[in-house]
Amino acid sequence: MIPVLSPIVKEFIGVDHANLMLKKSREIAKNFLNVKIIKGNLEELDKTFPKNYFDYTLCVWNTLGNVKDEIKVLKQFKKITSQSIFITVYKKGTLIDRTNWYKTVGIKIKTIDEENEIFYSESGLKSKSYSLDELKKIAEQSGLKVKRNKVLNNVILWVELISDKK
Repeated sequence: MIPVLSPIVKEFIGVDHANLMLKKSREIAKNFLNVKIIKGNLEELDKTFPKNYFDYTLCVWNTLGNVKDEIKVLKQFKKITSQSIFITVYKKGTLIDRTNWYKTVGIKIKTIDEENEIFYSESGLKSKSYSLDELKKIAEQSGLKVKRNKVLNNVILWVELISDKK
């Protein structure tokens, strides 16, 4: 995302807690003056950024499906975002596609909760998928609502969230 977005934004800040992702992101970011990559906890973003600091927040690559408390994270995004929050997650009903993707990128799956469509990797990663109705419910509990949504390649659910006060 860095090479695509950084030329069209004033400031690009990436937040992650995984050292491998931080290292890879920082390698890419060194070529862009307006990009900062920081280690952080998505459940405590308001400790790092003031209210409405960002116009837009992106939470991509199924990050929401890997956090402990989606509602807490979305509430944090709401606090620090003045416009829209964009999220991509795995869509329910894509177990085979996800299994193949994890094999391709070398993630070793320990177990799969097929009923709830949650993958657990050997490294401790939990990867959940969502239906649009589930995302709408989580958004509502966070004081947000789905403004727009799309399904990408029949695997990814993309949503734009806005404050329910707008």
